[in-house]
Amino acid sequence: MSLQQQTPDEWTPTGIKSTFWIVVPASTDPGPSPVCGLGWRFSCSANLDSSSTSTVFVGADGGTLPAWRIAVFFDPHLVSSAGYGRLSFSVDAPHLVIPKDANNTTTFTLPDKSRAREAQIATFIYIVDKTRKIVPPTVTITVKLPASLGLSIPRSIGQRLERTLIDTMHGKEVVDVKFYALTRRSAGYVGRPQGILAKASLLQGYSDSLDVLILGGGFTESRLVDLDEEQIDTELLEDYDYMSDSDLDDDEDGPDEEETSSLATPANSDNNASAVNADPFNTPLPWSAPATPVSLPHYTPTRRMGRVVVIRGTAFKTWKALLYYLYTSKLSFSTEFVTQAIQDEYEVPRSSAKSMFRLADKLGLDELKSLSLSSIRGRLTKENIIREVFCKFTSMYPEVQDIEVEFLLKNFKGLEGELNFVLEGLCKGDRPHCADVLRKIVAVGVDGSATTRH
Repeated sequence: MSLQQQTPDEWTPTGIKSTFWIVVPASTDPGPSPVCGLGWRFSCSANLDSSSTSTVFVGADGGTLPAWRIAVFFDPHLVSSAGYGRLSFSVDAPHLVIPKDANNTTTFTLPDKSRAREAQIATFIYIVDKTRKIVPPTVTITVKLPASLGLSIPRSIGQRLERTLIDTMHGKEVVDVKFYALTRRSAGYVGRPQGILAKASLLQGYSDSLDVLILGGGFTESRLVDLDEEQIDTELLEDYDYMSDSDLDDDEDGPDEEETSSLATPANSDNNASAVNADPFNTPLPWSAPATPVSLPHYTPTRRMGRVVVIRGTAFKTWKALLYYLYTSKLSFSTEFVTQAIQDEYEVPRSSAKSMFRLADKLGLDELKSLSLSSIRGRLTKENIIREVFCKFTSMYPEVQDIEVEFLLKNFKGLEGELNFVLEGLCKGDRPHCADVLRKIVAVGVDGSATTRH
């Protein structure tokens, strides 16, 4: 019995999918698969299912069909000592039968402290009917990694991106939409819009809200403009309802008069060209000497036509990370210590898990929302839980409240003093947004006490 890889591994945002043919030779000795994923491999074994409790399968001629009991195993192999945490498995074999007494492991923790060589992750029954054309059955195994790792894993090129690359061979534009979002915060003020270009076809189909935003939906964004010359009305960016957004860079010096003025006046004013569209190649350098006139051939640049979309209430970093995720399915979350760090332009863009959760909730991107929530859960500690559970962000989302209240009550010992201090403030009218959180703490605490008494 052996596993023969059918297709190359498929890399997803949180895990790796491997598909195999199950080859049943004369020998039933298990044989390992090639190395898959990040260094693990799989194997399988087969035995005739002849126990007295086995289901009997009958063929078209009325005869009993032989049935093989197939077990699939996970072998950590090269990553047995890696600190990946708890892996979870999903095994699908559409042409095999799942026995009622299957007892399979669905998780495996790395590093492997038990030093177990392998773990059984699936059991199937393979029915051999020689009256029909025998096609090797397939099994697909998906190994999912903890989202809290913030691990960026490679991914095969998708069909959308492949079509876009083919379009470039036919002379079509690589970009046809330009987004503007804000980048900096200072003393209640958010400013400095920055633009990022994208290909609309790579972003469509994930969310109705996002599709309306990209296609314009009859609003100003629906008109086509020259992407290299378009200037935005910065007043459209002033409504920012999440001032604690950690994807905004902090401006310690505060906004200067010129910058504040540029936000108060539409960028297409005759006397106030938008800084976000300033052409660095046409700006005279302060140290330049007068240039000698040179006769150059007349050149007319090609116009890149597309839509300009102003992103309201979302930081530039968050939006850039979203676009990258929709392009590649790669995602990387910032930590508290590297949120403001300068990134290499070719790295996977980092964003705050909270900011991405908020954006995913707005756009109805459930998978991205789940990944962000897992990262938020994975970064809760006894040192930060009181601050997190009573913050404004938590008050806006019941899912976040649930995981943080659960963590707080499980780790309550030693936090009584800090919690009492916060509760005293709540009684004085501080943090009015915390009513739902406080209600859940009391409700879950009372239910837990009642269960303990019984």
